[in-house]
Amino acid sequence: MSVRYLEKFTSISGAVSYTFPLNAYEWESVESLRTSFLESVGMDFAYDAIRNAPAPRNVADETVRFMVIGANAAAVDTIVDEMRGKLLNIGRGKLFTLDSSNVRRWCYARLAAMPDIRVSVPAMVHVPAEVQFQRFSPWFAESIAAGYNDIDVATTPKAISVTNAGNVPVKLMIIRFRSDSSAGIPAGGWTLLNSTNGYYFGSSRASVSANSEVKVDTEDLSVKYSNDDGVTYTDDFALFLIGLNQGSFFQLEPGVNALVFTSAPGPDLHISIAFYPPWA
Repeated sequence: MSVRYLEKFTSISGAVSYTFPLNAYEWESVESLRTSFLESVGMDFAYDAIRNAPAPRNVADETVRFMVIGANAAAVDTIVDEMRGKLLNIGRGKLFTLDSSNVRRWCYARLAAMPDIRVSVPAMVHVPAEVQFQRFSPWFAESIAAGYNDIDVATTPKAISVTNAGNVPVKLMIIRFRSDSSAGIPAGGWTLLNSTNGYYFGSSRASVSANSEVKVDTEDLSVKYSNDDGVTYTDDFALFLIGLNQGSFFQLEPGVNALVFTSAPGPDLHISIAFYPPWA
């Protein structure tokens, strides 16, 4: 049994993967926060400009150390070559952790420096290695949250309950509005509100067939329209609107979120919300 540890680094597709050896293993995770404060003459401490909001997170540093061990010097050279080649060529990939219950979490990361190798004589078959990564996201659950792939909307307003099982807000998600009839996405505009935190967005896009769809991608910051059931898309950002002072298109707080879809009368569509629950 072990506490959660850094297990492997893979390509985004998972086709290329490198698992870290556990010999003399050590993992160090360091992440600073972007605080903001103002100082004044005669003032104790400082004014916290962020007030009660959480401080934004900086790019994190993830460092893993281990011992490369081979049957002989040639075997060690082969292992080191494989490690250096895979880690460098993956580029932007996914770092995975594994806990005592074999539950994985992952994040977006990339190699920050070529692996640090230390060779000493006569210990030529035991080579200490250090690998540094930069992390660009929170830690995500391994699988997309279940239960939100096919939400039927036949009335307005439509209440939708969505649970974020993570412990930090969901900011990266794909939300699709798929019409079930020619007028399934009614003319006159529509909105999706998270009444839990006040975040909302909407569009004046109306469907023209049962194959019409609007896709909102909060990671790519894109809004796209399709009239062939998602086979091809065109940019639709010009018809999109979001709430004032929102830090992102949309956000789901930890726990239960009360969403409300509102449109003109007669909606006939399905909504899908795809996200990985995130962890600090």
